Amino acid sequence: MCRLNFSICFYLQKWRQLVYELAEIYSAMATCKLSIINQSDDRPDQHSMNKFNSLSEKSISKYLQYVTSLKTPNGKMPDPLPEGKNSGRLVCQLVLIDNHNCVFLQTSVFN
Repeated sequence: MCRLNFSICFYLQKWRQLVYELAEIYSAMATCKLSIINQSDDRPDQHSMNKFNSLSEKSISKYLQYVTSLKTPNGKMPDPLPEGKNSGRLVCQLVLIDNHNCVFLQTSVFN
């Protein structure tokens, strides 16, 4: 698995775990912020939307750091899981305002 010495592999695994946990935390914070925005009867203010979008972008950034850390030293990703195994999915949500000042939630799913 890891061709580097044991201590480097150990700390790489810990770093990956921390980055993944940070991504999860940012995602949970964004979900909480979105529920607060949805509970309000008023149109969300710019600060709330910026905060939600910022938390979403930070979560995506940390997930991408985690995925990038899985690459081998020559820059290749590990072999994919065989068919039938559970696979992860990244869901991106951003709060946007269209030209008519209508607030909506854009959701994108990445396999």
